[in-house]
Amino acid sequence: MRRIFLKKWCIILSRLPNAGKVASDLIERRKFVFRSSDIKEMYGVSSFYAYRIIKRMLRDGLAKKIWRGAFILSDSFLIGVPAEGLIDAFFSGKDYYIGLRYSLLFWRLHDAPTRIIHVLTSKRELSGRVISLREERFRLIYLSPEKFFGYIRVPLGSLTINLSDKEKTIIDCLLFLNRYISFNDICKALILGKEILKVSKLIDYALRLNNKSLIQRLGFLLELLNYDGYLEKMYSHIGRTFIPLNPAKGRGGVKSNKWKIIVNDKCRM
Repeated sequence: MRRIFLKKWCIILSRLPNAGKVASDLIERRKFVFRSSDIKEMYGVSSFYAYRIIKRMLRDGLAKKIWRGAFILSDSFLIGVPAEGLIDAFFSGKDYYIGLRYSLLFWRLHDAPTRIIHVLTSKRELSGRVISLREERFRLIYLSPEKFFGYIRVPLGSLTINLSDKEKTIIDCLLFLNRYISFNDICKALILGKEILKVSKLIDYALRLNNKSLIQRLGFLLELLNYDGYLEKMYSHIGRTFIPLNPAKGRGGVKSNKWKIIVNDKCRM
């Protein structure tokens, strides 16, 4: 009986695709980052045999482990593939978008390089993780479902990635003010974006988030920088409490009764 079992085992193993074939198939499907579920789907095998295939790939140096359950093809297979494309593969093109400073640079609303790329995701279990891919570092930031909107697919070489649109980039920057983005970054973006940002879209996004502090800061800055639009739509959403324009600074400064803002900083390029 044991000999029969071993024989069947050997036959099954011999029928599994070799590691090189699996790597080629993954590249063809643009699954540069993959999981055992991808292997199961591609070859119709059980979780056990999918793991055996991945173990062969790791042994032969054709793939590396990112963290538990997630793997990436070795660098020799990824020549010409940007790190952002690997993030897109990791998320299978959904449940994420790249934003904040990276998006400011993409939309030419900033001119300083970024040392870490922020990836906003609706997957709570990934919150706070930092991934290093192709000499780039990606920080994963959780966004609740009601805040997860305002992104598009944009081309990047021969690939496409999810990126926050111009207006959602500004809104997210205000949402994460002084956590990942500085007050000066936002001022610069609004100054550079005077001719390309849509005020109506900025307002709609802000109201959709229903964050009073964000609405107050946005309204004050748009008026300060002479943006034309229906700013009065935001008046009824202003909180009763005065808040500092720049939370990183003290609460001393002139008060704007209209926007309930303590003007404790200046907008500068």
